[in-house]
Amino acid sequence: MELIPTYGFFRLYKKGNDLVLHRDRNSCEISLSLCIGYEGEQWPIYINGTPIYQEPGDLVIYRGCELEHYRKPLEGKQQAQIFLHYTDKNGPYGKQYSFDGRPFVGLPAVREEYVYKGTGFLEKDGVLLDGPRQGTLTEAMGPLASALGSNIRDNNENTK
Repeated sequence: MELIPTYGFFRLYKKGNDLVLHRDRNSCEISLSLCIGYEGEQWPIYINGTPIYQEPGDLVIYRGCELEHYRKPLEGKQQAQIFLHYTDKNGPYGKQYSFDGRPFVGLPAVREEYVYKGTGFLEKDGVLLDGPRQGTLTEAMGPLASALGSNIRDNNENTK
């Protein structure tokens, strides 16, 4: 299996937060949940009904699209998690969801259906439609785009 990153994020859960029972969207074919730390009791993630407890530094890897997962309301004070998601390059979602519709990891999503209107970032066909300046992705990224060269795709060919 050759993994392609789609997206990742950090979340600080507070007392009373939960995670409703769900399966992840297609860009989360392989999901990683890393416990950064917690105050209070351990707070398990339930995967297919099985509680998995994490200590700081513990990483849970699972098939997010296939396995139902959830967390009951947090009884401790807080818990910090990092989530990283991947697709299999040669799997059913690899080409369609690589980098979650972006030219590379680290930018906001560029697929029109996931962009909130008024964000000032790519909203249609790789062109800035709103915000402080208009232009292509390459123009918006300036020197970074020059450094990355051919890795920037203004036509969003990886999302079609």
